[in-house]
Amino acid sequence: MNFKFHPNNRGFSLVEVLLAIAIFAMLLAAFVGALFYGQESVTLSGSRNRAIFLAEEGLEALRNIRDDDFLNLTDGTYGLTASGGQWDFSGISDITDIYIRQIEISPIDNDTKQITSTITWDQNSQRQGSIALVAYLTDWQTLPVTQSDTFVIDGSGATLSGDQSMITGITFENSGSRDAIIDLIKISWTGVSPSPKIHQIKIGGDAIWSGNRNSDVLIDITDFNITAGDGPYTIDHLDFQADMTGATINILLTFIDGSTKEETGIIVN
Repeated sequence: MNFKFHPNNRGFSLVEVLLAIAIFAMLLAAFVGALFYGQESVTLSGSRNRAIFLAEEGLEALRNIRDDDFLNLTDGTYGLTASGGQWDFSGISDITDIYIRQIEISPIDNDTKQITSTITWDQNSQRQGSIALVAYLTDWQTLPVTQSDTFVIDGSGATLSGDQSMITGITFENSGSRDAIIDLIKISWTGVSPSPKIHQIKIGGDAIWSGNRNSDVLIDITDFNITAGDGPYTIDHLDFQADMTGATINILLTFIDGSTKEETGIIVN
């Protein structure tokens, strides 16, 4: 029997084996890394969803506390506790599992509070998670329906100045707890013949409109803010083109929310 030896058919060399092992190890590491990353992503997503739920729960708890009495919303940082179906403040934070919740209450105006519900937690040993949700709560049980509800026009001090063409002494006052913004003014007058035109309105040192308008015409002024609680704003003047002695004035204000306020029968002396 004859045997022939072929030197080129030596099978896998040691280098090839080592290379194959290295490639397999790299692929395995990549697979394990992708699997670990995917699992971590799922875990982090679940943790974040849980944190969002707790933050939203905190805002809802504050709404319940507000509905019981708006004065309960004292400025500061708090935790929450629930007992007998009622929410209340407890310390400066509360803890649910790995989550720490803080509720911060800060003022916007007398009838509005900003509520920030913040959740923090340890996502892993090197990374901390945090989210914050914000809401604005108002004292809806006592707020007026419109800006005009707490607005007062006082024409009892109306008088003439200069060449008798300027009406002064009329005041506006916002006695509520929210600012009121005047958007439009309509002024009508009787008792003067021939009827002059009005050509300037000045309030609180600001000329909010200039032009020429007849009686009983809606005037689009520069929006004027009457700050809550600031006391009366004086109409510096309603400036007409002629003597207004003996005139009777009516003033109709339209506010930015569409509500109106009117004062009629203002006698000018």
